Amino acid sequence: MKEKIGPYQPFKNADENIVSVKNPIGKPIKERSFWRDLEGINKLDRQSAENLYFVGCMPSYWCTEIAGATFRVLEKSGEKFTILDGDEWCCGMLPFWDGNETLARRMVQRNIKQFYRRGVKKIITTCPGCYITFKHDYPKVFGNLDFKVLHAAEYFSQLFQAGKLNFTREMRTTVTYHDSCHLGRGEGIYDQPRELIKAVPGVKLVEMKKTRENANCCGGPLTTAFPNLAIQLGLERIQEALETGAEKLITSCPQCYIHLRKCSLEAGVKIEIFDLSSFIYEAMQKKKEAKEASFN
Repeated sequence: MKEKIGPYQPFKNADENIVSVKNPIGKPIKERSFWRDLEGINKLDRQSAENLYFVGCMPSYWCTEIAGATFRVLEKSGEKFTILDGDEWCCGMLPFWDGNETLARRMVQRNIKQFYRRGVKKIITTCPGCYITFKHDYPKVFGNLDFKVLHAAEYFSQLFQAGKLNFTREMRTTVTYHDSCHLGRGEGIYDQPRELIKAVPGVKLVEMKKTRENANCCGGPLTTAFPNLAIQLGLERIQEALETGAEKLITSCPQCYIHLRKCSLEAGVKIEIFDLSSFIYEAMQKKKEAKEASFN
């Protein structure tokens, strides 16, 4: 970056999007809160709360069902939480990774001000990228921070252990779980998602050949610069899932979710791709609620 020979052009484009519209996708900032309307979340408590659900760029724009499901699970648990809504900006992961230190620091400083202004003590995110950025990169800029960072898989596990998540629906299905790179090898979070999945009545969890620290990447992170390789890796992971005989493939990463869905369509196979939050929310619904959600 300092020699003006990097990063690779696709990442320059993403950084330019972050500068102009505060997200790498390039979507208008005014549409960042539209996910609430799409997911039927019109009533919003804007009061300050120590727990903040940081939605993230992909759930806000590309997979709003993850944002909606996470919001509903938190709501059903009875936990008090808030969201930044239209005030949310990108966490800054891409600038950190591509070497754009000036932009990364700018995002950190702005987001930190938002967190502290609201009195946030705990940040919950469904995106492993946001998770590792808040947990590891932000302290490099600001030193010790006054808030804790948890991935939704960790937080939901804590809520379940405390008796705040009630799985009222019997799913009667066989599933397999894909370990995302950042959450798995990056942070060693393997057990919590599996424990939650196995706690759902009627669910049978089967493992792929390559799992936990040996799990293959879904290919999603390569989409920006190497789309053909990304598809190849995604198709390989889909094939691994099919070999288990599972009906559903669950992951805890929006990027994995988006890419694996794309690859399953590319392969023309019938395996449902679920984000963990969506799977948990479905398990928490009564039969009537599940039918109405399916109809809508």
